[in-house]
Amino acid sequence: MITNETLIIEKAAHIIKNKGIEELTIYNLATELSVNVNQLYPRFTNDNDIILMIMTAFENELKELGHEHIKNIEPPEIELKLIFKKLHFLFLQKPYYLSIILDQRLIEKNNDIKKSFFRIRNIAATYLAEIINKGKKENIFKTNESTKTLVRKILNGFRIYMQDEHILNRMVVDIVALRTIEE
Repeated sequence: MITNETLIIEKAAHIIKNKGIEELTIYNLATELSVNVNQLYPRFTNDNDIILMIMTAFENELKELGHEHIKNIEPPEIELKLIFKKLHFLFLQKPYYLSIILDQRLIEKNNDIKKSFFRIRNIAATYLAEIINKGKKENIFKTNESTKTLVRKILNGFRIYMQDEHILNRMVVDIVALRTIEE
């Protein structure tokens, strides 16, 4: 039985990148891993379990980012920039995270995926709220808007930014694929 979660996620990411998220199935993952599909059934009862494994990995990486944030002694405005730079870098390294969290169909299709998505969103919101409240307390962030409203605006703005970047990256991949076909 395959136990290397990193390898499984790597192969799942390869499928998402090259074929699209809808092609991430237990059967296609088994093919990518060069194993019999029956070897994956003890770990995955359905295709959504693969997505959940990836989302759990992302959730753990966010928690790790949060632990770094707790140790950080930077002023809040610098801390905010650093966290978004780290998130941006994470999404550049692992664009399959974006493919999953930006795919509204996944969230609507499975309740466990929806719960995982909201856990991820809450982790991000909690870290942002801590930084914003620290900035308000130190009178660095001078605003009458509630922390909750600011967090929502920041997360939505970052989501839109990452969607645009994700679309741009997909276009580049498609252009390279077209050039390869033409040659």
